[in-house]
Amino acid sequence: MRASVDSVSITQKFFHHLTRRPPFRMTIPTFILYPADRSWRISSSSAGKRVDIDVPVPDAAAPAQIASAIRRALQSQSYRGQGILLALPSAWCHAATVSTDGIPKEDRAALVFRLEEQLPIPAESFTADFSIHAARAFGVAVPNDRISLLVQALESAGIGVQSIVPAAILAIDVCLARLQSPTALLVLPDAENHLSLFAIEQGVPIAWALVENDPAQLDLHTQLLAAELPATGPNAAAPVIACGFAGDPDFDTTALSSIQAQDLEINLPAHSLEQAAQILTGRRAARIEFRRGALAIGDPLRLHRRALNGSLAAAALFFLIAAGVFIYRSIQYDHLAQSYETKLANEFRAQFPNWPVPPNVRAIVRSEYQKLTAAGSSTLPLEARQSALRLMRDVLSGLPATANLTLDRMTFNDTSMEIQGHCRSREDLNALIASCRTAGLDVPLPQVRTSADTAADKG
Repeated sequence: MRASVDSVSITQKFFHHLTRRPPFRMTIPTFILYPADRSWRISSSSAGKRVDIDVPVPDAAAPAQIASAIRRALQSQSYRGQGILLALPSAWCHAATVSTDGIPKEDRAALVFRLEEQLPIPAESFTADFSIHAARAFGVAVPNDRISLLVQALESAGIGVQSIVPAAILAIDVCLARLQSPTALLVLPDAENHLSLFAIEQGVPIAWALVENDPAQLDLHTQLLAAELPATGPNAAAPVIACGFAGDPDFDTTALSSIQAQDLEINLPAHSLEQAAQILTGRRAARIEFRRGALAIGDPLRLHRRALNGSLAAAALFFLIAAGVFIYRSIQYDHLAQSYETKLANEFRAQFPNWPVPPNVRAIVRSEYQKLTAAGSSTLPLEARQSALRLMRDVLSGLPATANLTLDRMTFNDTSMEIQGHCRSREDLNALIASCRTAGLDVPLPQVRTSADTAADKG
């Protein structure tokens, strides 16, 4: 399937399971291939429009030749590699009902061997699927040598065969959705003027026969399949329902008059396309699916391969671009760091012209600064101690002339000071604190000791 179509299909299926509502309908083209011995039929729909075309097949044509002709016909219908449904003719299939007694649930291998007992081909040579109801399993098989080479040729030609089902089973599901009676005999038109006759019990097929369109043959097989159904009363018989003949007005329905069949006026080709669309988009599973076992998809991701390759290429391109951006930014940061180092070295030479420039100017400056700040003000050089004089000047000049202070001891350095003395009142102390703050100091709460006639403070 094409990348965009398949990603939308997966998203539709995901939200359908979350909300349990029908997914968003999109105009995704749906294709059904009806193979036959003389000609194939392609049924497609897009935007609600159905188109049927016939593709002639030459006698003794090789599978590769058939696939090439089908590919050209599909391209004329705007096919872009999405998954298609292969609807096999009834004449290619074998059907039988087997008992499920003594078989564990989902043990398909045991059912295949029981089906083998009723078919003329060995289990290793066919692919089968089952519709299980109560104690019986309705099995349908197709010989591998009849279909496997065709499927391989179609896949090699770029046609994604996503699902393989019998055409009659695809059609009967349409009829079962509109069937009023849970137990009945269903008659459907089939290829080459044949009839498909199904025995239905509780809405599930339990037997299938391909019958010639002849009153005697139809009457005989109707009685045989009616014997497969449970008796509903002493004189009651299962109704015979004709389904799908309204969509094929050219079909000879003379044989139906011999069994007095009720008619369900259903356009099978159109409704089969709807069924196929639901199967291909994952909204429902086919009742009988042959895309398993020997006919299983060899590469389950083949329909997603283009999308995956595109995603991987986009991811690789993104990481390459990101790596290029990171490398470019790292080169920018390296040039910026070099310019800062050069600027710092020039400033070091300007401040210390007699010193050789160290390899790491920043580390040397930080080390010298830590030495100065840890040593205290007494070890500072003369030019550093001069700032303490300016601080003392700023503090003392800020005192008002009326302040009555006695200073016993003062210690000043470039960033701090300590004063011990006496004052007469709290106003004088506040004047000293205000002067210190004006000089740019952060003054903590002073330590005050009072006496009978004098307030002693230490700050």
